[in-house]
Amino acid sequence: MKLLRLVSTATLLISILFTGQNASAISAGELKNFKVIGHHFTTSFTNGKRYSRVKKPSEARMIVIKLAVKAPSDDSKIFINDFVLQYFHQDGKEDRAKCSAICRAKTEKLGENKGCGMGNGAWIRLDKKSKYLSLMFFLENDVKSVDISRTDAPPLTYRVGSDRTYSVFISTNQKENVLSEIEKVIRAGGYQITRTSTSLPKEEKGIIIHYAEGAETQAREISQRIMIKTNVAPEVKKMELISSNDIVVWIGKNL
Repeated sequence: MKLLRLVSTATLLISILFTGQNASAISAGELKNFKVIGHHFTTSFTNGKRYSRVKKPSEARMIVIKLAVKAPSDDSKIFINDFVLQYFHQDGKEDRAKCSAICRAKTEKLGENKGCGMGNGAWIRLDKKSKYLSLMFFLENDVKSVDISRTDAPPLTYRVGSDRTYSVFISTNQKENVLSEIEKVIRAGGYQITRTSTSLPKEEKGIIIHYAEGAETQAREISQRIMIKTNVAPEVKKMELISSNDIVVWIGKNL
């Protein structure tokens, strides 16, 4: 599960998503059943080609909003520029945030994406079977409510609250009960577990905690919690994975 292998996979997927000759652009307002499923915060975001991060997590984070949608036709081309966040700061000042990433998604699980476009003019392709997408924005920490604005449609108000919880993805090649115990330990620390997986490659051993830029302190705190629970000292390392989470925990064999 090396970075090169992950980047190659993502690059291939992005190429498939973005090179369709028959894709026709539609307005984001043409998307039906548009509603928010949930969100999580992160300090960094990458699609394998581009990388974004916040410099001061104490002042702003990235919010990744998962939405349920229904495309009007196959090969619908949706542009990142069609989406903007509108909101007010605590002092009453009005503000805007451009969409920084748009992603296809296969499931409603937070943190799950299947190919993301980043940067001005980026787009994804949806078909009639597509049910979900994710949008990423930079958002200051004093904002509690936003309006998700999209071209040719009224804005959708969504309350994000005041918490800026650090997000965690857990993957293991062990039994479900092992995963469950680690999950409980991490949740007890006040972290948001966006999703879990039992598809970690069989060759992975021990416990490895990957942290995104700006989330090292939180990763080491999670390491301490896991060590107390398991009597095993996790390896803590800077993230070299494609992920929209602050922290990725691998629970390998020989725990």
